Amino acid sequence: MVREEITAGLQNAVNRGESIEKAMQSMISAGYPREEVQESSGYINMGTAGSVGAIASEAAQTAGYEGIEKARAEKPKKRMGLLILLIIVLLLIVGGIFALFYFRGNFLA
Repeated sequence: MVREEITAGLQNAVNRGESIEKAMQSMISAGYPREEVQESSGYINMGTAGSVGAIASEAAQTAGYEGIEKARAEKPKKRMGLLILLIIVLLLIVGGIFALFYFRGNFLA
């Protein structure tokens, strides 16, 4: 049985200009069974996605949106790391300035 999400993923990749072989390899690398990916690619190759076509195209759009949402979810993680790094650097600078004023007599002697 053809899984709609595999067919949708392959159709989405082909619509973006990827070759069917590269799209298949991506799906297999993502953990989908080789047999199911090959079966789904037959629907894409033959252009007989017919009854699955509308569902596959809708699923492809949904998968595209999910990919965008996942990318958006990863951005705050990267920003959080950068924010923590900037806070640490700021604390080091403020600590250094405080040390200069507090121990200025020791530095000059």
